[in-house]
Amino acid sequence: MDDFVVKPIVENTIIQSLKKWLFNSDGESIIEPVKASELAHFDPDVLQAHFGDDTALISEILILTKTQLAESQTSLQEAFERKQLVAATNEAHKIYGTAVSAGFPKLAKLAREFEISKNIESSYMGKLYSDLYSEINICIKV
Repeated sequence: MDDFVVKPIVENTIIQSLKKWLFNSDGESIIEPVKASELAHFDPDVLQAHFGDDTALISEILILTKTQLAESQTSLQEAFERKQLVAATNEAHKIYGTAVSAGFPKLAKLAREFEISKNIESSYMGKLYSDLYSEINICIKV
């Protein structure tokens, strides 16, 4: 098992991580991987799980999150354009943590896929970068 869970740790995150690594008796995964296209852009239940019904606090958290995503998007773009794999994947890790904590499941999935990619010059990573960049723009507008 090689995985991590970002803070703050939420019960659902642990469940998803465990499901990812559990297998049935045939050695096959008991769950099918979820495609990013099947995920929602924003899940408000995540923030409500952290902060309850405090809409003022949730609004403030969203504003801060969107500001952070915009800054991360700029850093990611600079690193990707300079072909700096470590800097780009580190920024993707940061985006992943932000997305998981703030309830942006599609963004989290794309950031995680980008983070574990190894060849910054591959067409696959180029497509991931494009998708990730676009998804950040969508999340900022939520």
